[in-house]
Amino acid sequence: MFRGVKCIHIYAVEFSLELCKTVEVMRIEQIVTTDYKYCRSENVVKDGIR
Repeated sequence: MFRGVKCIHIYAVEFSLELCKTVEVMRIEQIVTTDYKYCRSENVVKDGIR
């Protein structure tokens, strides 16, 4: 304020807000499908990560 320039804290807040906007635009939607390859069931529960 006194020197007429932005401090690193203001730059950090601006960077954080811009990053949040970018991530919000790039969000991936969840894929919902009812056509399962083997059982054709709609009641499939997936446990774990592959």
